[in-house]
Amino acid sequence: MILVFEMLWVGTQHAPGNSATIQAIARGFPEQAVRVFAEVSHLAELLTDPALTACANVDFVPIAIYPAYRGKTHLVAWGRFRQELATLRHGLAQAPKGEPCLLILISATPTAIFAASLLARLAGRRVGVQVGLHGNLNDAFGWRPRLR
Repeated sequence: MILVFEMLWVGTQHAPGNSATIQAIARGFPEQAVRVFAEVSHLAELLTDPALTACANVDFVPIAIYPAYRGKTHLVAWGRFRQELATLRHGLAQAPKGEPCLLILISATPTAIFAASLLARLAGRRVGVQVGLHGNLNDAFGWRPRLR
C-alpha cells in the first residue's frame, strides 16, 4: 500500500502539483492501493480534478493539520511533531498488517521527516519513506540579496 500525506497545505495551495504527483504514483503502480491523507479543503480541491478521481486505486482520508506555522516548512515545534507523528501512525495503522508500505510525504517538514523515519524503523514490517523536498532548500538558506 502507498500512503500519501499532505500535512502542510490547505485549499488550492499545491493542489495542481499534488494531483499530478498522486496520478503519477497511482498510474505507475496500478496494483497498489493509494491512500491520500490531507486537510478537508485540500481534499475538496483535489477531488475537482477528474483525471485524479478517475484513478480507481486512489482513495482519500481527511486529516487535521498543525494550525501554527502554515507555509513555514523549516520551523520545528514539538506540537507539530506530535501531530505529524499521530497522523502518520494513524495512516500506517490503516494499511494491512503484513503488507509492505510506502509513506510518501508529498510536502515535508523536518519534524515529519523524523516522524516518518522513526515509524519506519519501529513498524515491525517493511516501510519505506519518500520525501518531496520542493522549496525546502529555500527555507534552509533563506533569502539572499543579488550581488552587483
